Amino acid sequence: MRFDSIIFDIDGTLWDATRASARGWNKATKSLGIKKKVTDKDVKKVAGAPFEICVEYTYPGLQKNHPTLLDTVSACELNVIKKEGGDCYVGVKTGIEALAKKYDIYLVSNCQDWYLSTFLEHCDIVQYISGMDCNGLSGLPKDQMLIRMKEKYDLQHPVYVGDTAGDELSAKNAGIDFMYVSYGFGDAEQYVAKFNSFEKLTTYFLNL
Repeated sequence: MRFDSIIFDIDGTLWDATRASARGWNKATKSLGIKKKVTDKDVKKVAGAPFEICVEYTYPGLQKNHPTLLDTVSACELNVIKKEGGDCYVGVKTGIEALAKKYDIYLVSNCQDWYLSTFLEHCDIVQYISGMDCNGLSGLPKDQMLIRMKEKYDLQHPVYVGDTAGDELSAKNAGIDFMYVSYGFGDAEQYVAKFNSFEKLTTYFLNL
């Protein structure tokens, strides 16, 4: 099958910033007197969901007594990630550069807008991206962002690449083929292709 465009998820697909996120979250809760601490594994469990859902799942019921929890976690995470960044997976920068010569490259994520810009800055791939959207920009769920991306850029045969069952479902709801990267944070069951490294993904698409 010939695709005209590739839409990438970010967390668990192009990079991993969960260690920095966990440090930011712990800094926030400490400032609020909340004793619960999280690890990068805890962040990976909720990665891919809109920020508000991530916080509520991780700190269930705490926003009632700590009404500034959401804003505090966001601010502290922003400060840490902007300073430390995340780890771009091996082969992402060179792979995206090569793929952009053959395909239009897009990004769709449930992240916040500042997170998207920070990712682009740290991984240095913004010049290869034809379009992008995130929950922090549009306020839309991922499947609706994918539908809007198709319509806005008149994509005829796009494919969505992600690492979770949520990504799989979003692609299905948007009527887009899904490809799964198994090196990420989650699992998926139905996909057109599966890759255990970004280098193998790049080779696959370049050889189509």
